[in-house]
Amino acid sequence: MEQLEKDIRSCGLRVTKQRIAIYDWLRNHPVHPTADVIWKALLPRYPDLSLTTVYNTVNVLAEHGLIRTVTIRAEEQRFDGNPADHGHFYCRSCQKVLDFDIDKPSVSSMLPAGCIAEKCDVFVTGLCDVCAE
Repeated sequence: MEQLEKDIRSCGLRVTKQRIAIYDWLRNHPVHPTADVIWKALLPRYPDLSLTTVYNTVNVLAEHGLIRTVTIRAEEQRFDGNPADHGHFYCRSCQKVLDFDIDKPSVSSMLPAGCIAEKCDVFVTGLCDVCAE
């Protein structure tokens, strides 16, 4: 918890119980949830937590680089507690989102001449190993 508070403070944000709870849940549940999933997961422990607070919090945490916004499908925004550059695989059958490593220098080498990659979002859609069987 101490590290989470430090992360939040280092961005110039005020530490609140809602921010800690949401950030902690995302860091410990790498399932790429929607705000609604986060809200439902935290509601038993925080009955006064509103869905609006969850949306506002994930947007602030993403703005400050503590989490990532994952938008593979235009109609659905998901969140990732791992802010490091990595790829996301979306299974079109079960709708699971899985992480995979990317080689940022390799991706950078594919860019037009003179361009510099600062953040890398790679999305791949297909069938996961379970659905492909």
